[in-house]
Amino acid sequence: MSKSPVLIKYLLPRLRDVLFFGVLFVVVLNGPKFFNQDGDLGRHIAIGNYILDTAVIPTRDIFSHTMQGEYLTPHEWLAQVLFAIAHRLMGLSGDVFLFALLVSATFVIVY
Repeated sequence: MSKSPVLIKYLLPRLRDVLFFGVLFVVVLNGPKFFNQDGDLGRHIAIGNYILDTAVIPTRDIFSHTMQGEYLTPHEWLAQVLFAIAHRLMGLSGDVFLFALLVSATFVIVY
């Protein structure tokens, strides 16, 4: 008789699991809307592809029409590489899924 509550304890999801998958589900469903609000996704993917292709982090702006050649602070290079890899593997769906994983993990860590 005492084993039944222990079994139920392991079968029921924890609150952090529900939080993670709930946020993941909401972000995946609304991911394209989030990306349409931020116009930098194409630039991030392009710079990430450039870094993957050349193995060089650019310090000059090579993709901007109005600021071409100006100094560029590469503070987002790792995120750009991750978005480029996700885009190469799954297209924009990969970027949405990566974004959803990051947001969900952040909510669970803060929880």
